[in-house]
Amino acid sequence: MAVCACGGRSVRIRRRFWQRAVYQSVYRCKACRQVTTNAKRSQTPSEFSACPQCGTTQLRVRRKVDRIDTLSTSLVSRLKGLLGAELHHCEFCRFQFYDFKKVESAKENESQLGGVSQDSRA
Repeated sequence: MAVCACGGRSVRIRRRFWQRAVYQSVYRCKACRQVTTNAKRSQTPSEFSACPQCGTTQLRVRRKVDRIDTLSTSLVSRLKGLLGAELHHCEFCRFQFYDFKKVESAKENESQLGGVSQDSRA
């Protein structure tokens, strides 16, 4: 439950059909009945693949599906897999999905993190 600007508690309500394309969630305050929304993350076009759940670009390519980690059940991801896309695995949320985009290399990830390598631990 979220807290409204008036101090009342907000509860999550059902999104209308048109709101599903724009908002991730919709809340209504019990006290003042004000509606607040959370916008969806924008999908910016990129040449590198990103995790559909957490948005990170630190992914690995797998040869076969890991039965322990979750595999994407979206129709688009399944079609990509049938058409020969690579299986990508997110290291953080342990999510697997198929994508035609290439995975960002470890050197490019290090440059975005300010030159800090994952292997160099002090």
